Parts: sequence; C-alpha cells; structure tokens
Amino acid sequence: MTEQAATPGPTPYESLGGETGVRSLVDRFYDVMDLEPAYAGIRSMHPPSLDGSRDKLFWFLSGWLGGPPIYAEKIGHPMLRARHLPFPIGVDERDQWLKCMSQAMDEEGVEPALQRSLSEAFLGTADWMRNKGRARHLRRMMVRGSPGPWDLATANPPSDPARRAATCNLLKC
Repeated sequence: MTEQAATPGPTPYESLGGETGVRSLVDRFYDVMDLEPAYAGIRSMHPPSLDGSRDKLFWFLSGWLGGPPIYAEKIGHPMLRARHLPFPIGVDERDQWLKCMSQAMDEEGVEPALQRSLSEAFLGTADWMRNKGRARHLRRMMVRGSPGPWDLATANPPSDPARRAATCNLLKC
C-alpha cells in the first residue's frame, strides 16, 4: 500500500483570486479609505496620491497571503514595524485600518470564513504596528494581571514582587 501525501488547501492568495483578486482588494481598501470620513485619520498619514501605497500593500499582501513575494523581491524584507515607526499609530489608527480592510473585504465579497481568518491575522499585525499609547496599554494589562511582554517566556506577569515593582516603575504605573 502506498501513502498519499496530503494535498494542502488553497492559500489565501489563491482563495482571493490570485493577483487579480488581491489587487482588487487593495484597490477597494484604498478607495474606501479615500472616500469615507470615518477613515480620515489613517488617510492623513498617506501621500496625496495613493498609487505608491496601493502598489506596496499589494506587493506585501501577495507574499504574506501565500503568493509571489513581490515586496521582498522589489524592496527587501518588509520590516513592517520599522517602516511604520514614523507614523503615530495608536488604538484609533489600528481600528480604523482594520475597519477599512473589513469594509473592503465585505464589498469585494470575500468568503466569510476567509474574512474571519484574515481579520484575525490582520489584527495581530495591526496591533504590532502600534507605537502610540503603549505604556498605558501595558499598565492596564499589568494591573489586570494578564499576560504581557515583560515575561514572554512564560506569558505571565512577573511573580517576583521586586521585578513587578521595577516593571511598574519603568512604565510609570
């Protein structure tokens, strides 16, 4: 008897329709951002012409979704956080970006299961881009005793009182 290799399912890139589908999603995302007043905060972070932004997001998403790594080939490693540091990104900006992408996926008719999966992945990435208001966010997490970046090895807040106090002092709790 021979073993058959499991055939992997389609990548998100393929599920979106490949190059045409990803480009259409990106174009809709920027059209929505440009037209809807609810997204004025993130729109103001972009240049007047969105052409370059459209290309870069398309190139990035192509590789990130399992298609050709166009961004890496043209520009190099994405270094997303470093490339976004010049822009003040807090919870409001993160949420505007996520809602804008969600609206674009809705309008493009992205399958609900794929949209949920992508939304979850986008949330993790968008949250990592935040560079404004992080100390307050970390203080709230520490007060609640939820996992935080101060102890990534165990994903627990410091149990040692001295370490907890030092972390709290650093964050100005």
